Amino acid sequence: MFKLGTYWTCYTWLPGFLVHQMHQSVGKSITWMLTAQGGQALGMLSFGFVSDRIGRRPAFCIYSLLTAAAIAPLAYAWETLSAHPIAFWSAMFALGVGSGCTAGFGALLAELFPTEVRSTAMGATYNLARAVQLGAPVLVGYAVSLSGIAGGLTVPLVLAICTASWVWVLPETRGIRLQSMAEAQPGD
Repeated sequence: MFKLGTYWTCYTWLPGFLVHQMHQSVGKSITWMLTAQGGQALGMLSFGFVSDRIGRRPAFCIYSLLTAAAIAPLAYAWETLSAHPIAFWSAMFALGVGSGCTAGFGALLAELFPTEVRSTAMGATYNLARAVQLGAPVLVGYAVSLSGIAGGLTVPLVLAICTASWVWVLPETRGIRLQSMAEAQPGD
């Protein structure tokens, strides 16, 4: 729920923020978002390797903290970033790389649930988390009304930090062997 909230609040609101509050041209806004998407492709390609090497929890934590570190200057120092395009490019690219941990949802969820309920539990978990995102636009809109762009981007910033923290309540599942349906014995 936290990671999907981070992703959707960022990628839904950020294009509008870039154009309307940060006074970027539509072309430049598209370029910034494509930079983030390029970073996300790299993040997704690297996440499996990283999580297999250091574990699921540390990998989700690191990628989520990278997301938060990228959002913070966009929220609180965007005028400075705007004056330094390399810094802006870096923040947008880092935002994308950090978002790449979404590629690990399948492995993480599959490893958390026993064989007999795995597909149902994975589908329910992921889709209930998506359903909660219906409230995200309202929350961001309210935060913007209180504190402008900083308030709006604080929502995904806090959600990214929540993801980095919450993942530690889950068991570490790196290297776990999943039992197949054929191996499952009655009563297991």
